[in-house]
Amino acid sequence: MQRGILWLDVGDLFHWPHREVSGIQRVMASLIVEWCRRPPAGAALRFCRLSAPDGFRAVSAASILAKAAPLLGQSAELPRRGLLGRLRTTVPPTAPDQPGPGDRLLNIGASWGNPPYLDLVAREKARVGLRFIQLVYDIGPAHDPRAGEIARLFTNWLERMLPLADQVVAISDYTRRDLEAFANARGLPLRRPSLARLGDRLPPADWPPRHAALVPLLSAGGYLLTVGSIAQPKNQEVIVRALALLIAQGRRLPPVLWLGRVVERVTLDRALADCPEVVPLLHIVEGADDHDLRLAYERCRFTIFPSLFEGWGLPLAESLALGKPCLASKAASIPEAGGRFADYFDPYDPATLAVLIQRYLDDAALARRQREIRRGYRAASWRQTGQELLRATLA
Repeated sequence: MQRGILWLDVGDLFHWPHREVSGIQRVMASLIVEWCRRPPAGAALRFCRLSAPDGFRAVSAASILAKAAPLLGQSAELPRRGLLGRLRTTVPPTAPDQPGPGDRLLNIGASWGNPPYLDLVAREKARVGLRFIQLVYDIGPAHDPRAGEIARLFTNWLERMLPLADQVVAISDYTRRDLEAFANARGLPLRRPSLARLGDRLPPADWPPRHAALVPLLSAGGYLLTVGSIAQPKNQEVIVRALALLIAQGRRLPPVLWLGRVVERVTLDRALADCPEVVPLLHIVEGADDHDLRLAYERCRFTIFPSLFEGWGLPLAESLALGKPCLASKAASIPEAGGRFADYFDPYDPATLAVLIQRYLDDAALARRQREIRRGYRAASWRQTGQELLRATLA
């Protein structure tokens, strides 16, 4: 049963300056594409953005799909029924451009980077009784003093958002517990957060890859793959040091493909300076979309996910969804995402990672692990994610 209009705030995608998306923008783009092409049953859905000085503005489905789909390497076109016919099941015939009583606002983006945002939400709540639902990925910046100004900005946002939100949704039980501990320590009101698991099914992809730099590696296959922004929290240097240990033992190693936007590589370059013998193995490629990401997963031997902190761990989940073993850090929420299907190591321990890499260089061990994953792992679709978020907005 419909309860007013559900407004999905898509403002992040209008401000994202890069061709390649990070995790949050990728989640947003995936959900936008899903809801534009298969509108959620039982919900009157519209898109919006809140910013100063414009305030609350409705956004057309066509314009936001045109931004979201290319970020994932997908077409911005809808099925032949056409945009208007498709949206008749989504938006009332005389849909307003402003929220009204009974409407809900769902924010799945990084609104802490938009300081006036919560003031605008508070104004709409006071004006029409708008219900506000916030999706939280993790609260890592609030724990990291090295984050500096970002930590201060994020912590202030959390302290203001929690009393304002009518419902908070977390992407993992780890994040939910972290939120509850944060709220309790500061005496902030927090209704028990709902959970929404992120989708990990990538759409099918056809050869060849769209990024020319990937053709030689993907054609040969058998490389090791790591996915994620290249930055200190992603901890790629532990891979370098593990590979150096194996080289010192006389092991012959396959190439290593790193897919991700280079944010900063000081710690990575320091590790490479210490281990120059690893450099010829590494292939760093920026700008790959979901089409090429799917091909990269399909043709790799296994994946490595060494992150120091995650709210879930999409690269781990996507690897398992495609039947590929993943050597994963045991930090934060990552074991929750991988369950018994990933092989874990301490993210500060390159020796343990080296042992795991050596294990799955053996074809028989690799094949056994692949069979276990393909028989037991249950992937999630973005449609499921959307349904869980929709239920949370109605709670």
